[in-house]
Amino acid sequence: VVDEAGQVLEIYGQHLAKYAAQLLLAGDVAQLPGHSYLPDEHFPLMRAASTSITPVFLNAQYRQNEGLAKLNSCLSYNGMVHDAISNILPVATTLQFILVLFEPDRQEKESSPSKRSFELASALWHEFGFKKDKARIITAYAKQKKLYNRDGRYTVCEVIDAVQGIEVDDTIIDLGRNHGVGFMRDPRRINVALTRARHRLILIVHEGLGPVSYTHLRAHET
Repeated sequence: VVDEAGQVLEIYGQHLAKYAAQLLLAGDVAQLPGHSYLPDEHFPLMRAASTSITPVFLNAQYRQNEGLAKLNSCLSYNGMVHDAISNILPVATTLQFILVLFEPDRQEKESSPSKRSFELASALWHEFGFKKDKARIITAYAKQKKLYNRDGRYTVCEVIDAVQGIEVDDTIIDLGRNHGVGFMRDPRRINVALTRARHRLILIVHEGLGPVSYTHLRAHET
């Protein structure tokens, strides 16, 4: 059984097949694939397998608060993912999704870290009383992460590509960019960012990106 199989590349799956009569792949090709430094090894194993085998789509989600998953279901799965009716996992009594738009500093370069979004995220972290063992600050850029590392209080800040597979109660997503779309033009990266939180999700973006629709983001990708 290969969990997070969406990150396994085909070349490594061939090695697994040598030692197993059957392989069960569990993963999500709508999230970020694995990385390889060799140019001809980037084809995901699950995509290769789905060319000959019809995959089973599990459309019930148990991780996120009831209702919180609906946004990403529409964005990444054509609305086909639904909340599971279950008493197995604890669910918060209220749904909280907060979108914070800020006016960027026009003097800062497009790719430079955004001090304003950093200050907003820091204030919200303390306002909501988030705990290091139950929350994460997620950003799209390593430069933005360095702002939190230098501050010393935020050892829980990670880039989106490093948090695939984890889950926490609360997340603050600091896109950490002053202008433009940047890395967030990849819908798989958006998918990973929006699905880490179980209970509360706070998204901080510059005002120019706020009204941009997901369809527009996908148009940028092409």
